[in-house]
Amino acid sequence: MNNHASAKFEKDVGQRTTHRVIAHSAINNIPSNLSISELTNEKTTYLIWGPHHDVRSSGSAYKWALRTHDFVADHRTPNVKVFIVGSKNTTNYFDGIWEEERGVNRTTTSTWLSTGFFTMVTALNICDQVTLFGFVKRTDCAMEKQGYKYHYDQKRDTPTACSEMMTHQNSRKNSHAFFTEREIFHRWSQFRKIDFKVPEWKDDDGANVTSKL
Repeated sequence: MNNHASAKFEKDVGQRTTHRVIAHSAINNIPSNLSISELTNEKTTYLIWGPHHDVRSSGSAYKWALRTHDFVADHRTPNVKVFIVGSKNTTNYFDGIWEEERGVNRTTTSTWLSTGFFTMVTALNICDQVTLFGFVKRTDCAMEKQGYKYHYDQKRDTPTACSEMMTHQNSRKNSHAFFTEREIFHRWSQFRKIDFKVPEWKDDDGANVTSKL
């Protein structure tokens, strides 16, 4: 997702990038060498998503998509596809899923859907089985001892996943409800094939502790 690397992390994220989901707000963080590497060596579909007013033709996401399209044309890499997913119908579709699951309107609660939420819904529309990495439960963070990185490829140990997820979840305005999203995914796993892969850390006695559903 977004600008996160696959090179050097193949053991965890796979040998190729078939789909890369990019939030409109992350477009400016995409380094040129990342897209060029994928565009010349892989069969990748880029899905650039965001609210309609953020991905319209005057926005940076739209302009990035055009530049990528031109690169594909110049280098004759027809296997690469670029889509902007942000029509009013699409926005309403994802907002509708959120409202149906939570019983409240997303904008009323000042919640931003995460790229992970968009990716999960998209994956469930494409794949028979989805493996989800890193989304632990709210209660797991209470017993976290060592901490693990929020992004697998970040250079520093902070922020940790729990600190970042807790900060967003507890914010009252313009934030991601990560734990709520995780609870929604868990409900879906009762009737869809969703496999959770979560980190492991040590408890006070040095024993391995792994999150459970």
